[in-house]
Amino acid sequence: MDSGNDAHASQRVMERFLRLADFIGFGEHEVRLVRESRNLLSPLAPAIVAAVYDHLLRYPETARFFTDAAGRSDEVFLAKRKETLSEWLEVSLDVRLDAPFAEYLYRVGVAHRRAGVPAQYLTGTIGLAQAAIVDLLAGAIHGDASLPAIEAWSKLLILQLDLLLAPYEVESVQVTT
Repeated sequence: MDSGNDAHASQRVMERFLRLADFIGFGEHEVRLVRESRNLLSPLAPAIVAAVYDHLLRYPETARFFTDAAGRSDEVFLAKRKETLSEWLEVSLDVRLDAPFAEYLYRVGVAHRRAGVPAQYLTGTIGLAQAAIVDLLAGAIHGDASLPAIEAWSKLLILQLDLLLAPYEVESVQVTT
């Protein structure tokens, strides 16, 4: 975690995660639906990652995070960032309602905050990923049968976005009861 009191911070992150999961109705059923989408989405992960980064690189305000001091695209850094987005998708496909999953998301948010990435671009990136995932699920699972998986992914991404943005709120996660 981010502080000297790792156990306490970890507990607060987990409490926040579980409280929102309960509030939006993300439980074991939704976990199963997301995991069941692995066979469909995992082979398409490179296309999802490419689409997200192609979009990010089209906008100067986001492309600047992937350039060197001279303003040229830093291909090595960009490749590493694409790898981390692929990792995020794989971790998401194996979603768990546990502390390591919640802490992973929080640490990703901390890293983006420290890098100076405005919170709105994390929101936008999750939105881009959501749109790609919804399109793929709707195209592969015909009719209303795709709706439960789409709903589960939407809820998962809301949960993730909350923890990704938590470091932007305050230095340590605040949990209210």
